[in-house]
Amino acid sequence: MKTLGFLACALLFAIPVYAQTVTPGIYTSVTAELSPESPEPDQLVRVTLKSSIIDLSLATTTWRVNDEIVQQGHNVPSIEVRTEELGSKTTVTAEIESEIAEARTQVILIPTEMDVLWESDSYTPPFYKGRALPSAGTSVRLQAIPRFKTSTNSTEIAAQTLVYTWKRNGAPVLSVSGVGKSRVSFPAPGLFGNDTIEVEARTPDGALSSARSIRISSIEPLLTLYKVHPLYGIMFYEALGKRTDVPDEELSFAAIPFFADASSAHDAALVYAWRVNDKPITADPEQANIITIDASGSTGMADIELTLSHAANFFLRAVGAWGVTFTNVLETIDPFRPIE
Repeated sequence: MKTLGFLACALLFAIPVYAQTVTPGIYTSVTAELSPESPEPDQLVRVTLKSSIIDLSLATTTWRVNDEIVQQGHNVPSIEVRTEELGSKTTVTAEIESEIAEARTQVILIPTEMDVLWESDSYTPPFYKGRALPSAGTSVRLQAIPRFKTSTNSTEIAAQTLVYTWKRNGAPVLSVSGVGKSRVSFPAPGLFGNDTIEVEARTPDGALSSARSIRISSIEPLLTLYKVHPLYGIMFYEALGKRTDVPDEELSFAAIPFFADASSAHDAALVYAWRVNDKPITADPEQANIITIDASGSTGMADIELTLSHAANFFLRAVGAWGVTFTNVLETIDPFRPIE
């Protein structure tokens, strides 16, 4: 995900662009707006003029891109310009003539790039390849990765020299903003809540800048059930479905609380409440996420229910339910075979 910045000037001022010309008794003001405000390399950018004095629909506007006239006429208050490669310079000039005044404004586009990576410190099991998602009580870590180049010699500007401004839900967070502060950590939103995190990176002189905004939502932890093999341990390669047949007489099951506020699945603060066929089951306190079901001499379905809570985080709660049928088939079982 990328967003870019620009250098803008009008009579040596940064955008919004104010160009002013004094005509007898008249003070004119023209503002140039960009859409998108932070354009990417090789992207179409619409430059639109705004004025409270000049009627731009009646004025004659001459548009120049890098000193070459690209459009001219009445009622042309905007044009589209394609930016070039990262760090390149594109100069857009507008000359406005009307019966009451004349004005000239100029913007200089220098594209930049910035990615923002984020993840939560919530629990995920070993070898999990996805992003750790936030839940109530966890934190969210963010890393801004800007790529700025100068337009003079295409030298990349070191990220640690840039000034970063972080905002959470529109409010600046001064404690984590400043020079080189590209990495931050925020508390995750409340349960089912959302936070909008914004970051702006700019050079100390304000000539180049880029901004990025992301929306982060909290979710409930996700309970997933796996078989536990006596030799190979938890069979992470495949989770049990809502209904599963197992050709065993006795089997252990491990619950994995994806995205919980915990350091491990058997974190002492996690509270597992197991029920099998509507009867409470007490698990080993050292491995409360694992239970063993002995179905020897019987067949049928075992309805497994689990409620997860937290000793200190009262907002953490997750519920899971699975149906396991023991078929009592006596045969050698490949532990890595797909579950039918």
